[in-house]
Amino acid sequence: MAAVTTAMYAVLSHNAHVVVTDDSYRRTRQFLTQTLHRYGIEVSVVPAGDYQAITEAIRPTTRLLVSESPTNPYNRIVDMETLRRHRPRHR
Repeated sequence: MAAVTTAMYAVLSHNAHVVVTDDSYRRTRQFLTQTLHRYGIEVSVVPAGDYQAITEAIRPTTRLLVSESPTNPYNRIVDMETLRRHRPRHR
């Protein structure tokens, strides 16, 4: 997990936004929702595999979509190609 959090620190800054799926690794979700808010980073948690909810959660300040497949601990499959198509568009 250290590599993941280090990468997030490198990409995110104050006023950034992250979308994470609700079935991602618990410690990653905790880091996002309980630690990053101290740095002014907002996090939206959406249902894994609900691509409409993912699209609706994306804001102009969204910098990351965080998910995994299979998910942990329920082993749900997230279509990563579909998730990629819903990624934030930076201007």
